Amino acid sequence: MKTRILIALTLILALSATAAFAGDRGRLARQLDREGDRIAQEYDARGDRINEHYDLMALNAALHGDFGTALMLDAKGDRINARLDAKGARINRALDRKSAAIARHARYENKHRKVAYRHHYRHGR
Repeated sequence: MKTRILIALTLILALSATAAFAGDRGRLARQLDREGDRIAQEYDARGDRINEHYDLMALNAALHGDFGTALMLDAKGDRINARLDAKGARINRALDRKSAAIARHARYENKHRKVAYRHHYRHGR
C-alpha cells in the first residue's frame, strides 16, 4: 500500500524534473491528474474486493445460524471498503492539487515569458 504511494511520489518528482527541463508543465499536470484517478480507482476496486470477501464470510456465518458474527463481518467489510475509498480519494485530491499548482505555474511562466520577450524585442537586448 505504501509502496504505491512512494512510487506515485517518485513519478511526480521524475516527471516534474523532466517537464521542467522540457518546459512542458501542462503535460505533467495532465499526467498527474490521470495518475491520481488511476490510483483512486485501484483503491476503490481493492476495497470492493475485500468487502465482497467479507460479505461472503458473513453469508456463510448467517447460513450456519451465527447472525451476530454475520453482522460483525458485514460491518467490518463496509468499514474497510470506506477506509480504502477515502484513502484513494485523499491521494487523488493531493495529486489534483499538485497538478493544479503546476498548471498555474505554467500559465504564470507563459505570461511572463511573453512579457520578457516583448521587452527584449523593443529594447534590443
